[in-house]
Parts: sequence; structure tokens; C-alpha cells
Amino acid sequence: MGAKVIGRISKTRVKEGSRVKAGDVLFELDVADQKSAIASAQARYAASVARSGAEHAQIREAQQQLVRDRKLVASGAEAPATAEDLAARVSALRATAHAASADAQAQKAEVMALSVGLGDLTISAPINGTW
Repeated sequence: MGAKVIGRISKTRVKEGSRVKAGDVLFELDVADQKSAIASAQARYAASVARSGAEHAQIREAQQQLVRDRKLVASGAEAPATAEDLAARVSALRATAHAASADAQAQKAEVMALSVGLGDLTISAPINGTW
């Protein structure tokens, strides 16, 4: 049985002739690159969450303005086109916010996948035996 990933051995836990049981750790691969990739993915996730929050804030602001504009249209103080344009902007902002939320979820999944991969850097004995 081999390693799932290629890497540099950072620790050897057994010596030639050692008796091992299934599951005993034999080697540990260097985790620096994987930890760096996880940190980068976490930063991208945080940025995606922030973008999503900003998009949702813009929606709330535009919706408040739309409510005010519709009142002005109803009173005859403003042309209907203004409120219609703002309603279209709210729809566009919702689409952008949905995309930002989806991007945040994708970034979160990447962090989780990379974190799982961290466990692949430990090589364990597949069976009992002598090394």
C-alpha cells in the first residue's frame, strides 16, 4: 500500500526490523505546503464571505430605496421608470449576491478538502508485520 500523495518524509516512526500493527504510523510527510494551501484557501473563503455580505447589504439598501421610490411614484412625485430601473437593479444585485454566496460555499469546500488531505500526509501500516 502506498501513500495517497507525493511528499518529502519529515519523520520516520519505525526502524528496520520493528514489529508494527495495522494502523501504526510509519512515516509522516512534510505538512508545510499543505498547511500553506489551507491558509490560502481560508483567506479566499473569508474574502468570499465578505463579498457576499457586501452584496447582501447592497440589496437591503436598494430595497429601501425602492420602497421610497414606489411611494413617490404613487404620489405622482416621481416617474414610474425610476422605480422600475431600481427594481431591475435589485434583481441584478440578488443574482450577484447569489453568485457570491455560491463562491463562498465553493471556497469553504476547498478548505475542507485540503484539510482532509492533511491526513493523507501520515502513512500507516496497512497490516501487522515486521518492517
